[in-house]
Amino acid sequence: MSDTSATQGHDERRQRERRKLESADFRRINFGCGPFPLDGWLNTDGGDGRIFTAPDDPRIVALDVWEFLDLVPSNAAEFITSEQFFEHFDRHEGHRLIRQWYRVLRPGGVLRIQCPDLEKEVRLYLDLLDGVSWDETVVPHRCRHIAQSSEPAATLIEGERYTRAMLLNNGMRLDGHKFLYDFETLAQSLSLAGFRQIVRERFGCSTHEALRGIDRHDGGETGRHWIPGIVLTVEATK
Repeated sequence: MSDTSATQGHDERRQRERRKLESADFRRINFGCGPFPLDGWLNTDGGDGRIFTAPDDPRIVALDVWEFLDLVPSNAAEFITSEQFFEHFDRHEGHRLIRQWYRVLRPGGVLRIQCPDLEKEVRLYLDLLDGVSWDETVVPHRCRHIAQSSEPAATLIEGERYTRAMLLNNGMRLDGHKFLYDFETLAQSLSLAGFRQIVRERFGCSTHEALRGIDRHDGGETGRHWIPGIVLTVEATK
C-alpha cells in the first residue's frame, strides 16, 4: 500500500469513528476501554500508537482521546470511568485530562479512575503487603506478563536474572505507564480541577449503582486473586 493510500485509509477510518458521535449518548463514557466495552456506555479507545492498537470493535469509538474530547459537549455526562488508563499520561497531561473530564461532566456528575497504586507497589517491592507473597504471587504473574511482550526491555542478557527492581520497572514500562499515583497525589489533581467529594473506593464497588461492578482489569489467571486488592480506585464529584 502506498503512503497516499495509507493516509487516505487512516482519514476515512477517523471520519467513520467521528460519525459515531453524531448521535451518541454522552451520559456514560468509558475512556480507554481496551477490549472491555461496557454495555450501556459510550466506549472509546484510540490506542497509544506503540504498545496498544485501537480495538476493532463497532461498539468502540477508536479515536485519540483529545480528538474524542473535542467532540464531546460540556456538561453532557452523568458518569465517566477510566480503568488502567490514566497512568498512561504524564502528570501534566493528567491535569489536562482531568480538567477535560470536569468540563464534560454535568454538575453532580461522578468521575471514577482506577489505576496502579504507587503505595501498594512500594509495599509489594518490600514484600510487606498482607496476603501477597513476592516470590509466590508477584514473580509468576509479572514473568508471565513479560513473556508475552516483544519489547527489547523485556529480554535478559546472559547471566542476568529478574530482580525486584527489574520486575517493578518492566511491569510499568512494558504497559506504557508514565506516572504512578498514590491517593494523595491523585486527590490533589482532582481537587485542583474543581472536583469535590473525592473518595477512595474498592475494585467493583461504588455507592453509585452505575459505577458498581464495571471493573474488568482483574489480572487474569495469575492475578485475579490479588490484583483487585492493590489497585487505586478513586471517585470524585463535580
